[in-house]
Amino acid sequence: MSDTDQLQAIGQQLTSVLVNAYNINNPGGNLVFLPGGLPVPDDIVQSGMVNPTQLQTWLAVNFDYPFVVTTGDAVVLERDDGYGTASQIYTLAVTGAQPLGSPSDDSWKRIDAEIAMAQLSLGPPDVQKLMACEPDDWLLPSAEGYWTKFDSSETTSSSDTTSAPVPVVNSKLWMLRSLADAQVANSESVSPATTQPTVDLSNREVLFAAPVASAFSPALLSRSVLLRDSAVPAVIAAPLLFATAAAEAPANSPAASSTTQTLAVADVARWRIAADAGQLPARMSAQALFSTAPVVNQVTTSTSSSSTITVHLEHQLVTIGRYVAGQPWWNGVFLADQGWYVPGMTSGGLLPPPGGADTGASKGLPVAMVVIRNLRVCGQWSDEAVSTFSTGGGTIGPLSLFRAAATTNTDGTTTFSHDGMQVVALMCSALPVLPPIDAPATNTNLGT
Repeated sequence: MSDTDQLQAIGQQLTSVLVNAYNINNPGGNLVFLPGGLPVPDDIVQSGMVNPTQLQTWLAVNFDYPFVVTTGDAVVLERDDGYGTASQIYTLAVTGAQPLGSPSDDSWKRIDAEIAMAQLSLGPPDVQKLMACEPDDWLLPSAEGYWTKFDSSETTSSSDTTSAPVPVVNSKLWMLRSLADAQVANSESVSPATTQPTVDLSNREVLFAAPVASAFSPALLSRSVLLRDSAVPAVIAAPLLFATAAAEAPANSPAASSTTQTLAVADVARWRIAADAGQLPARMSAQALFSTAPVVNQVTTSTSSSSTITVHLEHQLVTIGRYVAGQPWWNGVFLADQGWYVPGMTSGGLLPPPGGADTGASKGLPVAMVVIRNLRVCGQWSDEAVSTFSTGGGTIGPLSLFRAAATTNTDGTTTFSHDGMQVVALMCSALPVLPPIDAPATNTNLGT
């Protein structure tokens, strides 16, 4: 079995284990892997306790958005930041919703009651809408019982079955890729440095999404300032400089092709910088990673056959809840109903269907996350792979090995270790088009 096939087999094995362990691929929700793990910041735990403000901010910055996901091969394609946060979209939907039809119809009365219940759960506009985790102590060292071990060298028991379908993993995801700083930043072949004007990038926070500026806690804000003040590759300016040119140039022109490639490199650079700060980038694109982040030859050429690659980690599922005064404010029953509209708005005005050619894509809301720790990857590695793991941004699918520690084993293999917690997958609940229908031409049937 080739090394690429091994990684895909390991990805398939891990997917099956997670689906079996948590039953998280049922209709209406599916398991999807992030393209590269999202580190969990250490400063969420302070003085041996979880800081709820830090945790709330980290959740809101990263997961309070619709995600474009695939249903067949378990990949997060992108995070859709273009229509605001999920909280903002939902609030506008609930406060503006009107039932379709006549007040004398039973269906109108049912939908009107659903809207009223959703508005009651949402609470007054000035009440803070919080995100929280269950269990709430999953980050603490004392929570050892939450973790389950996975070892790819162990075969899954045939008794570990579930009725939930197990997706076939994406072959482009489960590869060893490099997101090392130098390789991402110094892409001279796609960066039009000779024609790029000088631009002031002192305010680099614009490259990252923040649901509400005041929501940043001091520690996370300091990370954003760090991003602003650190040396950022010049190619990151490309989206700001060439967005207009891309829109004006013919799709098949050399200028459009060069611009598209430049934007892809900028997306990868942005992803890397954000990941180092414990954040997802505002423009997270799996397609950009697949097309731009180099695939690394992971096996040493001194062996005539492929070496055995093994992955060991510990995992747990952490649910994400949305609460007002201790009660859930997100009403999925209301969202799923197709019998309401928002006056003056067409269908999809708040949340349209995913665009592009990926017919298997849909939009989902993160309702749980798969967190791992104590990642160990063992094999006989090429010099290129060793350099990738040791110096920068080595990722195996959703598993981040950024600056991993190396240990040489007696059998000639090398184990790379990444001890910290990272989010590698999400359970997403399907999001419909919002509002579901166009507003009627006349609003003569509105109830009171």
